[in-house]
Amino acid sequence: YVDNKGFPTWLKLDKK
Repeated sequence: YVDNKGFPTWLKLDKK
């Protein structure tokens, strides 16, 4: 899954 910033959520686990 990719967030609204265009990065995979597993790179931003804090943002889930």
